[in-house]
Amino acid sequence: MATAAAAAHDGPQQREKGFLFSRFSTVERMIMLAIAGLALYGVALLSDGFYIKGKAAVAQVLVQRALAGSALVETTPTISIQPQNTKPLSATQ
Repeated sequence: MATAAAAAHDGPQQREKGFLFSRFSTVERMIMLAIAGLALYGVALLSDGFYIKGKAAVAQVLVQRALAGSALVETTPTISIQPQNTKPLSATQ
């Protein structure tokens, strides 16, 4: 019984020194690498989508400002467009 009690409280086994994922097989490491790659690709797609949405929002604000600024400019001409020294086309001779 003393032997069983002593064996139950043994210290932790030593880990292998070296690579962080040394306890996984090569196939498991490749699967983890593929999952990490897909996760990074998903993050890249999300960030690209947020970039496009943000760029569109900024462009819309700039277009609204440009159109609001053009309303301040008077668009009706102040002088006559028709030349002064011409005969009317409907005049009979």
